[in-house]
Amino acid sequence: MSMLMQLAALAVAFGRAGAAHEESCEFVRPPMGWNSYDSSAGSGTGTNESTALAAAEFVAKHLRTAGYDFIVLDAGWFGPYDGSSMALDQYGRLVPDSTRHPSSTGGVGFRYLSDVVHGLGLKFGFWIMGGIPRDAVKRKSPIENTNYTADEAADLTDKRVCSWQPGFVYGSRLNPDGSLHPAAIAYYDSIARLYKSWGVDFIKMDCVFGGDYYRGKQDMEQFSSAMNATGQEYLLSLSPGSDSGMASIARSFAETQHPGQPTMARMTSDFWDSWTSLYGHFETAAKAANFTGGQFFPDLDMLPLGWVSPYEEQARYSKLTLAEARSLMTLMVMARAPLMWGGAASEERANATTVGLLSNTEVLGVARSSCLNRQLRRDSDDVAIWAAQGQSPQDKFLAFINLGENVTSAEVDLSDPGIPGAALPWPAKAGRYVARDLWLGIDFPVTGGKVVARLLPHSALLLRIRPAPGAIDLLVA
Repeated sequence: MSMLMQLAALAVAFGRAGAAHEESCEFVRPPMGWNSYDSSAGSGTGTNESTALAAAEFVAKHLRTAGYDFIVLDAGWFGPYDGSSMALDQYGRLVPDSTRHPSSTGGVGFRYLSDVVHGLGLKFGFWIMGGIPRDAVKRKSPIENTNYTADEAADLTDKRVCSWQPGFVYGSRLNPDGSLHPAAIAYYDSIARLYKSWGVDFIKMDCVFGGDYYRGKQDMEQFSSAMNATGQEYLLSLSPGSDSGMASIARSFAETQHPGQPTMARMTSDFWDSWTSLYGHFETAAKAANFTGGQFFPDLDMLPLGWVSPYEEQARYSKLTLAEARSLMTLMVMARAPLMWGGAASEERANATTVGLLSNTEVLGVARSSCLNRQLRRDSDDVAIWAAQGQSPQDKFLAFINLGENVTSAEVDLSDPGIPGAALPWPAKAGRYVARDLWLGIDFPVTGGKVVARLLPHSALLLRIRPAPGAIDLLVA
């Protein structure tokens, strides 16, 4: 059954208004951009300078107008993933590996790359790990503007090591009362000054959140404090993820430690291009959505669309089908999750289908012009139904995603008090409202009091429902 045939089975209709909600709306666009990890993890060495520059040019040409404006280099910019070697400056701070980032020599660091990215109308960021680099500890590197050395800033017992990547960093040293040792504070102050000099706009800080919160709480708080002291405005991304139970902690951190600036925090483990992995996103997103607000965004990880290179796997085009990829994008915009594309951003690898999935302006419009987003319910036949309020009090967004393995139907009564936003004067007379399929750009005049969708396995239907004076009286059956 084609998508058009699926839509032909849609019956859309309106009745009276749902009960009013007294919640307030905030229309803040989630972070959007490109991250190097999904397209380079398999190399074990990350993305080099030429690939990063090409990615920035690709995003500027094809995706910037759709809202994608971050270029983020994930692990590997200072050395291999295994931590076998690290590029450091004289103060024990990680700097770009000059063999892979030749413009970084002579103390330039990421300033050149950052300037190029900014010149394209984009923003620049990179990945770090909470703690003190092991090579800096071995060298007993002096900490800038202090009498401390890196070994004095580290917990040498390995009690606070990052369990899943022990070769990179030691845990930061703590005082007996659990606060950071002055040497560790001084180290974070020094890297904050360095990052400001590079003009950073985005920092992904890893091994400090989720299951690593026990060893990273003090680190992420001190790093945020140090960056705030420099006056540099930037987005802070906390990683890794564990589950939605961390959302309240992250929201509190964002409001108290990083106020007035965007914060995103992972709710999931690494997400790759399989339906099984995507399936688990729906429960997590439904629970975390209640904490989205202001400048805080629960993070469902990157979009593994297009050419991907998973760690220790063969590089390939995403295994998600077109229907599954649309279901992923539908969930992400309805949950107002960050949209960080992880596929290869190049003319050679990124095909028109991938670009189209990422840049559908009507679909992306949900992320920037909706609020009070929530899962309305999850039916017994595994259809997840989401609803949201639009910018106009009379606009609503509805999404149906079939997570099951069979063709099925689902319906929403528009008098359902769970539909968010102000009560609407749904007309009894047909033809004054219309449902628009945002993936296909097709309008459906409506009658009655229910929205009914028939869905193929793993497929999604994303609707905007709004007044349409003069629309003809038509029930699509």
